[in-house]
Amino acid sequence: MASESSKKSESSKKLEETMRNLFLGVSKREGGEAQFEISPGCAFGALVEERLKNMERNLQEVKGRINGLIFLIVALVVAEVILRFFKHFGRLNFLNKGKSAKRDEERKRAKK
Repeated sequence: MASESSKKSESSKKLEETMRNLFLGVSKREGGEAQFEISPGCAFGALVEERLKNMERNLQEVKGRINGLIFLIVALVVAEVILRFFKHFGRLNFLNKGKSAKRDEERKRAKK
């Protein structure tokens, strides 16, 4: 009798575990680890999942473009700072050649 009740309890536990796994969408791997099933069970769910994946791809593309624009703006600012630095200290005379020649002439006239 004891073995009969233990068989019932084992089978009821097994049935309970199977029903729980079906209800939660859990399947067992070969190693005995539980794995949740995340695939949709209906056509609408599959359509929504596909749209979300497409939206994720588009979002990644937009993020890449924004990162490129930010990099371009930073590079332009750095180039402008470098040019102003050299222009201020007169290292790049070719940038203000005409202006410096006019200033030199004005200074010579002012000294006379």
